[in-house]
Amino acid sequence: MDIKARLSTFNSHVDSYSQHREYIHRALKQAERFSSSIIEKVVLDHSVKASAVADDILPIVPDIEGRIAEIDAAKVEINGRKANSDEQMEELTLRQAIGELSDEDFEDESRDLRAGLDEANGELEELDAELDELQTALDRWVELADEADQPDGRADVAPAVEEPEADEPELNDEPVVLDTPEGNPGQHATVTSITEDLSDVFQSDEIIVADGDENEAIEAGDGDIDFAVEMDDGEGDDGGIDIDVEVDLSAHTDNEEESEAIEAVGDDGLDEDMGEDMGDEIGIDLDAALDSAADDVASEEEVDGDDSRRALLLYQEGTPDEQIYPFAADKLTIGRGRDNDIQIKNDSKVSRFHCRLFKRGGFFYIEDNKSSNGTLVNGELITERRLFGGEEIIIGETFFRFRIM
Repeated sequence: MDIKARLSTFNSHVDSYSQHREYIHRALKQAERFSSSIIEKVVLDHSVKASAVADDILPIVPDIEGRIAEIDAAKVEINGRKANSDEQMEELTLRQAIGELSDEDFEDESRDLRAGLDEANGELEELDAELDELQTALDRWVELADEADQPDGRADVAPAVEEPEADEPELNDEPVVLDTPEGNPGQHATVTSITEDLSDVFQSDEIIVADGDENEAIEAGDGDIDFAVEMDDGEGDDGGIDIDVEVDLSAHTDNEEESEAIEAVGDDGLDEDMGEDMGDEIGIDLDAALDSAADDVASEEEVDGDDSRRALLLYQEGTPDEQIYPFAADKLTIGRGRDNDIQIKNDSKVSRFHCRLFKRGGFFYIEDNKSSNGTLVNGELITERRLFGGEEIIIGETFFRFRIM
């Protein structure tokens, strides 16, 4: 059977499928007039019939996709021929312009080229007409299948999801629904607001405010690095803000003389020039020592992890519509399906069960669930990746920011 006959059969089946789905929608609107048991019976009857028609449709989908691919390849080949003929025609025109070819010679030599171009344009018109017919039929079926949560049979495409409107979900009970605008990919729309008391996430260190006539000092610190900010009231010589940083590196060096030298300058602060001179004098690299301190902390985290840490997923971070989704459990699923913790709607590049975030050994990870378009972390396509906080996560064409508190 040629492709035209297959397409005719395909359209006939799609018409039948669409009719059964329409009967289902109409029956569901009769709840006030008929009993629920009768409505359920009619809906089930047409659901079974629609499913049977879908079984006839699915084997034809690969044929249509194959023909579309053939047309695309043929158009590439024809356009290549056209480009070559256009170049030859331009060369003949130049030779005519400089007098190398007479008008009669130009007509003779360009006749075949013009005929070839006309033929190529005719072939392209026919192919475009066929392509439009095939694509329109396929798009209609895909839309119907998507509404019914029915696999559409396309190659390498995740099943579409029926996503009826739902009441505002409650945290941990229903999925969070993100409505992204159709026809404007990559942009964000308003999302369902969810609020949670996050006071237990944020813990403030003690802040000491010192009263004085000329300035106020705010000091904070916990650990090896302390800082103090002094805000001048403007009545002094130059005004402004002074920042002093005190670094205790004695815990990160085994050299007793180095430790004593570092402690000796701790009370007076440590400016850049002084730090370099001191480092040269006592024979240590302060930058390397600071890096070593950071490495020690990181090593401890690698060994032990921290089950008490909390994580947040931010949507539209930094905008008035910013939404915060706490990582309240050990797993957070994201996708177009209704069974996800966060459901993304109207983003056609998001799969039904696209990816999941989970906690393991006190650390946070993201794993792609073999989605059609993949999951990106900081612009890189991933299968599984540990998250350290601050990463940009792109799911389909929807953007999030991951934060660890």
